[in-house]
Amino acid sequence: MSHAENELTTQPECWIRAADLAVRHKDALASPGERVAVVGCGTSFFMAQAVAALREGAGLGETDAFAASEFPAARSYDRVIALTRSGTTTEVLDLLARLRGSVRTTAITADPETPVLRAADDLVVLDFADEQSVVQTRFATTALTLLRAHLGLHTEQAVADARTALAEPLPAGLVECSQFTFLGKGWTNGLAQEAALKMREASLSWTEAYPAMEYRHGPISISTDTTATWMFGEAPTGLAAEVRATGALWIEGALDPLAELVRAQRLAVAVAAHRNLDPDRPRHLRRSIVLDTPDRDGGDLMPLAQTGALVAEAATKRRAVAAFNIITLEHAEAVVAGAEAATSPVVLQISENAVSYRYGRILPLARAALALAEAATVPVALHLDHVTQDALLRQAADAGFSSVMYDASQLPYHQNLTATRAAADWAHSQGLWVEAELGQVGGKGGKPPLDAHAPGARTGPEEACQFTAETGVDALAVAIGSSHAMTSRTAVLDHALLARLDEALRVPLVLHGSSGVPDDELARAVSGGIAKVNIGTALNVAMTNAIRAYLADHPKAVDTRSYLTVGRQAMTTTVTRLIGVLNAES
Repeated sequence: MSHAENELTTQPECWIRAADLAVRHKDALASPGERVAVVGCGTSFFMAQAVAALREGAGLGETDAFAASEFPAARSYDRVIALTRSGTTTEVLDLLARLRGSVRTTAITADPETPVLRAADDLVVLDFADEQSVVQTRFATTALTLLRAHLGLHTEQAVADARTALAEPLPAGLVECSQFTFLGKGWTNGLAQEAALKMREASLSWTEAYPAMEYRHGPISISTDTTATWMFGEAPTGLAAEVRATGALWIEGALDPLAELVRAQRLAVAVAAHRNLDPDRPRHLRRSIVLDTPDRDGGDLMPLAQTGALVAEAATKRRAVAAFNIITLEHAEAVVAGAEAATSPVVLQISENAVSYRYGRILPLARAALALAEAATVPVALHLDHVTQDALLRQAADAGFSSVMYDASQLPYHQNLTATRAAADWAHSQGLWVEAELGQVGGKGGKPPLDAHAPGARTGPEEACQFTAETGVDALAVAIGSSHAMTSRTAVLDHALLARLDEALRVPLVLHGSSGVPDDELARAVSGGIAKVNIGTALNVAMTNAIRAYLADHPKAVDTRSYLTVGRQAMTTTVTRLIGVLNAES
């Protein structure tokens, strides 16, 4: 079962919980007579349209709906309600920042641990309706249920109808239709627009949506015997007969209109399956749209840098970007501080092993790294390193990473190629820059460093050319004599092989296991074509040695800050020095 299928089937239970929350949050959801605007992006905008029509239709006050980017600058309101599932949508956050102090704002979100917590005056959290699928279903309908309940318009029948919509089979012949038109009236116009969007996102279908009375004014001309026309709510007199006369399949649901939307969501998933599409990962879409913008708190935050851009710029200058693996907050702080001291861009890397160390949770360390990147005075990128699990790969974009290293190098060549190609295709669809590995750079996952000079360990230029061409990766980690987890700096690099790889390949080259490489060897590798250098163990060595020395001199020390400060400073010094090595004039 896809995430989308699972999430849409749990909507009735989410609606019950949302209706119960409405009373608790009544002061945050607008009082009768207030002039209100409801805003959102994409699906949330269509829910805003429905809410505005419901509230105004109930005589509770003038209510408008806007896409967050289209909010009128000169119009005044008593309250603005923002719908944002992720809590990170740029247009919503920018609008809330602009309105701060001039109008009361409320955000309805699924994730409170996001910037929207600080951006809005009031917060309503529907974390039980959060979703993994990019395609939004249950958060949207749950937010609308919350607001319907606040308006006194939610009924238990709506929940019962939603269960019916989930249990009954879809109308015969519906999935096979080639074109779908959804019609609404009043508040259901927003639902019709959302149904059309779901069909486009999940199944790439040709879908349109109109106010029901507008259908006669042109759109009816597209109706054929392969068209489905679906009415949300009661149809205008005579419209059903006119549509049927065209040969189109007419659907006029008898359920609560919001339950009819659940049926339409089911249709979107069913059509996606019929067309062998994945409804969880619509083409060219990400779960949250985050744009590079100035600091929304009024300062000058540094926008998150893109790993690919940093590597490309370094490659043109015959320099290398330093990419440091972080495990703790102290690691991240040290890397940023060291990069600032060197006045150089840097990449913060979180490996799959680091995620495992943090109980399998990617977000705590990623969010800390993002906050440090925003506050930095140099460009900082966030990279997910050595990913072997598809489940982790699929979290990268939403967690704020601009790039990922997918590692199937432990597999035989053809399996590595196949797995990497699939991962790269998906990652590229999410806007991620992709690094892969060919050859054997050992010492991963706590295993002892590999004999980097063993037969078959090195990256062959011919295979590398084929591999990069067929996988479409953006950079390649090559095995030229280094190995992970080396605590002594004794690695000897094969510079002749590096020269052949540099000449043969059209993608930037990456060196892993760099902690075991002496400074002069690193500098020579950079001048020979390495554009990104991964460093992890060197930080751990610096931190551990500094803490050991401190505790030897202060055996009674128990305040962790005392020795962690020393360890962090040792890492900072190491970062600054190594960045200098990678950027030295050759």
